[in-house]
This record gives sequence, C-alpha cells and structure tokens, in this order.
Amino acid sequence: MAGTAIAMGLVVIAGCSTSASDPQRDAAAEPAQGFTYGVAAGAMDTTTAKLWTRADVAGPVVATIRSDSDFGNGCEQGISGTEWSATQTAETAKDLTLTFEAVGLKAGQTYKYRFCTAGGDHSTIGTFKTPPSPTANANINFAYTGDFTAETPRGSNSTTPFYNSFDVFSSMAEKSLDFAVLGGDVIYSDSVAGDRKNPTALTREEKWAKYRENLRQPQLQQLRAATGEYAHWDDHEWDNGFYPTPDNQALFTAGVQAFTDYMPVEHSKKNGIYSTYKWGKNLEVFVLDETSFRTAPVDELKSKPCTNPVTKRTERMPTASKELRARMATLLKEPSLNAPVSPACLDAINKSGRTILGAAQFEQLQRDLRSSNATFKVIASTGPMQKIYVAPYGRFEGYPLERRRMLDLFTEVPNVVVLATDVHATLVGQVDEARPVDMAGQAMEATVGPAAAGTRQVIWNGYFRNVPNATELIASDFFRVAKTDGGLGMSCANLDTYSYATVSVSEKQLVVTPRDQRGDQVADVLGKPCQPLTVDAVR
Repeated sequence: MAGTAIAMGLVVIAGCSTSASDPQRDAAAEPAQGFTYGVAAGAMDTTTAKLWTRADVAGPVVATIRSDSDFGNGCEQGISGTEWSATQTAETAKDLTLTFEAVGLKAGQTYKYRFCTAGGDHSTIGTFKTPPSPTANANINFAYTGDFTAETPRGSNSTTPFYNSFDVFSSMAEKSLDFAVLGGDVIYSDSVAGDRKNPTALTREEKWAKYRENLRQPQLQQLRAATGEYAHWDDHEWDNGFYPTPDNQALFTAGVQAFTDYMPVEHSKKNGIYSTYKWGKNLEVFVLDETSFRTAPVDELKSKPCTNPVTKRTERMPTASKELRARMATLLKEPSLNAPVSPACLDAINKSGRTILGAAQFEQLQRDLRSSNATFKVIASTGPMQKIYVAPYGRFEGYPLERRRMLDLFTEVPNVVVLATDVHATLVGQVDEARPVDMAGQAMEATVGPAAAGTRQVIWNGYFRNVPNATELIASDFFRVAKTDGGLGMSCANLDTYSYATVSVSEKQLVVTPRDQRGDQVADVLGKPCQPLTVDAVR
C-alpha cells in the first residue's frame, strides 16, 4: 500500500495518541518494541531515501524523520521539528515488511527516523545521512562487506550462528560512517553451515525466513540502525551459482521479491539494482547488478566442456597459462594441472556474447563512468575483477571478453577503485594484471569478506588435498609474489579471516583499510598487517 505523506499537522491513528503533550507514554524511557527485526535506511540520494522495517503485527505503521532525536511519545507526525512522515499498512502478503520513500530531504544532512504502530509501540531510532551536494568538497567515510549467514548447524539446539556472531557488523557500526555497502550474499538460500542443515529456500516465503534468521542478530541490526546502506545481491539470494534462464523464472522472481521486501534498494525490471550515487565532488558510487542479466558460467553448462581429463572433475585453473599450471602443479602437488586444458573449454570461456552485466547495463555503466566528474569512481561489485585464476568461472575473469571491455573502459577513466566481495578472502591488487605496478591512475581493487560464512581457505583446501596448507601456499607463493617473479603482485592476501574494509575519501586520496571482525587491520598471509590501499587522485 502506498504511503500517505504528511508534511505538518496533527494526525491520530487508532489506539495511539499523537499529542506532543500527552504524558501517557514516555518514548525515551521505554524500550523499543513491536519491531523485532530492527530498522534500516537505504538508497540515499541528496533529497530522498528509503526507510525499512518489519512490524511484529499487521496494521498501520507511521514512519517519521527528524533532524534530532526528540520523537516525543513516539507516534507524533505533526509536532515541531518533524521533517517528513508517512503511513503504510503492514500486511502478511509482504511478511509485514514496509519500505517508505522519504522525499523532500536536504543534501548533506544527518537524519533520525522511527516507526510506530497504532498500538503505541515504537522502533529503535535509526540514523542516516544524505549525500552532500554534487559540488561539495566533502570528506566521506564508509565501509563495506558481504557474504553472511546466521544459520545454525544440524542437530544443534543453540541459536548461535555456525560461523560467528556477526561481530563484523558491530565493528562497522562503531566507525562513524556516512554509509555502508552490503555487497551481496546477504542471505544463503542454500544451506552452507556444517553438513548442510536445511533444504534450499526456493520460494519467497522460504527466503523471508532466511532474512529473518540473519536479522535476529543484534550486531546486524546495530549497523543498519547506525547508518544508511547500499545493498546488492549476488547468487545465494537465489541459490549457489544462480543465473536466470527461461526455466527458472519462478525462482528468479521469488528471489527478487524477497530481497526487495527486506532490503531498501532501487530496483526495476529494466535496470535491476544498477544505480549510482554521488557523494559530493570527490566520490561517486556505482552499484552493479551481476545477477539479473548474466549468461551461464561455463562450469554450469550441461556439456561440461571444462572437465579435466585426469580428475574427471571441473578444471580448477582453466585460464592459466601452461607455464603457470605447471608451476602450480608443483606447488600444490596436483599433477592434473599438467594436463592441457581442452580447446572446447577455452572456446566456451571465450565465446562471444557471454556476459555478466548484460549489454544494456554495460552501456549504461560506460556512459555513467565517462560522464562522471567525481574525482574517485567506486565500483561496488559483488565479485572481483582482478585475476585470481583458481575457479574463475563465475567471476569476470570467467567472462574474458566482457572483462577486457571493462579494463579498456578503466584506461579511459582515471581513479577507478573496485570494491568487491564474494570470494571470501581479503585481496588487494591491480584490476588489470598487464599494467605496470606503478602506473598512476590505474584501477585498483580491494576484496573483503566474508562477514559470516566459510572462508576461502576452507573452500580451496577442499579443492587441493595433496598438501595440507594449499590455500596458504597459493596466497604466499603466488598472490603475494611480485609480478616480475611470476606472481600476481597483490599487496595483501588473507584467505582465512572474517573481514570488512573502511574507506576514506578526500579531494586528494582514497584509502581502503581491510579490517577483521575486531576492527583491527587484517593480517597478511606473510604475517604483518595489511597496509591500507592508498590511491592518489590523478587529474
């Protein structure tokens, strides 16, 4: 139901006095109740934002925005200082979730918001900021992470999540952020905890349960109340390795509906969740949609063109050169890497027309990047664009023609920084491995996560079982080795830490600092703290 906006005036909803002088309820003294799953604000622009909550019961809900925290008795819409207010009805058809579109806001402002029911219950007070005006020379601070599930293991009566207690989010909430980015896999529809406790959530209703499971964690609620968010999806909002086909449209629709029920985002059938947000003259954020328009990853093809002739399983490093495969075969004691990759596999990977973004989104991104006058252009990507080589199929390196077009675009546009999640590892390096290390203005990338899911070490040690520390060897003897010595030249690699990153942006620099769940700098595989990625502006 569409919200009814009220600019000023006194409004009363059944069972809830709205007089500012009513002493019946003292909101400041009473705990929040009636909104068990917290509050959130998202899609913030200079004059608009989306406000989200879930009521505990069906019925009218009032949302109110103020520039201070003086909400009085909790339900007032017309008292002095109210900046915006609206009413919607929580309905079971949307699992009692509500998303309000707040309009008429001012640029560069900090706002407080609260929700209230007809029975007089009120939510906790949330906070968000609107971006400064496009020409403002503002310093911006934000953080990002992704990949989290609160699922508990099979056979356990505990309500404690299998991986961790979502401490990444409480750490983020303490950082005085202008906003946060939740970078995909914000639920795991497919069970990943322990020995796979639950069946895959395929319907909208089953996916609702997954969102509620995560939002029962107070640390995630703490972050969402503390700052606004830009959220995007990956594959696990549907299923592992998901891509849309004519045969799975019911699943696709269920995933879209559940995500937009629980996440305050911009979405349309035409653009998916692709969107851009300018934070003053120093920063513009480009949120990609890497699910809605993608074609099949090669390892998902029924023909299985990338089957290794020795293992009879999917090739682990199909795009690596013969020399690199031989080197990794020795390092990992994996003789199957000495076998040549089949021409059919490489032909399938390099086939024209394969895409992650889709033609329309790529062209829009190209136009938006070329026309952006922001000093730094941050690409919020669910998957990394730098080459990792191991299991590349679902990442941009598994779509090499589109990746090449992306890298060519980045050579035209200076000061591009890609912030990614998805691979469950902390990795910092160049997007284009072929460019000189010290080339000014080139695109750089920092990948972080998971917030609360299996780390890459757990996953890759299952791939390469002939050495006990395979993942650590890949990180130390390949990722961190200089390019001149045959490595990838990454400045940081840690494949076994729950992580996020803080990002500070000024007129002259953008600095990315990978952090662990305590808020400390992530320790590199070589034993020292990962140094922040510092990108100096090129004019």
